[in-house]
Amino acid sequence: MVDQAALEASSLELVGPPEQAILLAAMAAQVGFGRTTPLSIEIEGDADAPLHHPIARMLAGPEACAEAQISHLNERFQCTIGRNLALPGALRIGLHASSPVDVLGWVDGDASVITDAPMLEYGNGRHTLSTPALLTANAAALVHQALLRLGLVSDLSISGGWVVHKVRIETSSAEEAASVVGHAYGDAGRVTFQPTADGAAILASVRVPHTGLDEVLPSFRRTFREPSPLGLCNIGLRPWGYELPSQSPLREPLDVLVVGAGGLGSWAIPHLADMLEGAGALAVVDGDAEVEPSNLNRQILFSHADV
Repeated sequence: MVDQAALEASSLELVGPPEQAILLAAMAAQVGFGRTTPLSIEIEGDADAPLHHPIARMLAGPEACAEAQISHLNERFQCTIGRNLALPGALRIGLHASSPVDVLGWVDGDASVITDAPMLEYGNGRHTLSTPALLTANAAALVHQALLRLGLVSDLSISGGWVVHKVRIETSSAEEAASVVGHAYGDAGRVTFQPTADGAAILASVRVPHTGLDEVLPSFRRTFREPSPLGLCNIGLRPWGYELPSQSPLREPLDVLVVGAGGLGSWAIPHLADMLEGAGALAVVDGDAEVEPSNLNRQILFSHADV
């Protein structure tokens, strides 16, 4: 569980070239940094260089001016981001940063690492079809490290768990459906019934206790451990320093359908659109008709103005 009030008041400095710094800022602002205490960006190199990364370009707007991009992020995420702010004791995270930072991320082609140790090799600057997506994933991993290192994540106490079984019963009689469920489950679970649209059957939802939480959610429990030294942590598609040649751009047209534009789809869609530009069509299908406030903390296609 994340202490949201403490997160919004935490000091965080983001370091890197324009594209990487803006991407980090968008990722940090999306989870709530910068609401009470400003986020500080230290942009290395040409601050007004145009953005090419699909997520950074979409969230920071089309302007090439860094100040306009930052202003766009502030408006979108309702936060305060400033350049080179003096934040004593702030944690520093960097993506492709050359200045000293507490945690550094780097992407080279299909390889991606995060580290809290000095980088000995910075890669060959390779760019493949997966490089933009790995930059996004690396920025997310860096923000996760910030949450851990700032002490904003605490353990959850799980008191119980349930499994919901969905059962279709081929009858239109509620009494018969209750009899079938009672015979199969006894008094073990809580049951609700709903007729199908055509009235030919009944759907039963049976919630039964589940005792094997340690088997089902081991990674969930590990998420909340105290941070340990990273060393050189590989989080890419290939190990750091791989020797395979870079990928070629898409040569044959490829049509892609994305089903769901929420917490996963909204992050994948800009990357797919960038990959398919001039080489295919991208279609998106989602069942929701409206954007709700609870949607905003896990997707990036919409902002407060769309609610």
